[in-house]
Amino acid sequence: QFGTTIDIIAEVVGRRTIGEVKTSKSIHEDYLIQVAAQKVGWDETHPGEEIEGLHLLKLGTEDAMFDHLWRGPDVLNEAFEAFKALRSLHDKRKILKRLI
Repeated sequence: QFGTTIDIIAEVVGRRTIGEVKTSKSIHEDYLIQVAAQKVGWDETHPGEEIEGLHLLKLGTEDAMFDHLWRGPDVLNEAFEAFKALRSLHDKRKILKRLI
């Protein structure tokens, strides 16, 4: 019950990965949660072509600096658990809003 748009699908060192580009002052955990949902969406619609990791490129908003972050599927699986918890909270808040 969610939709998403993946920035880049790439094979890096023999691994199918999601490439995500962000402009920000720092890398946030929300980025991992977002990409974890993208991984699940991709894996469900591309059986046999599962995502094996994430390459996150953060471009500085105040300077010309950048950071790169690589994380494997174990981190993305943990981040998807956070996504599911946030999604459940979203649904519960919608119910409570109707009860006000």
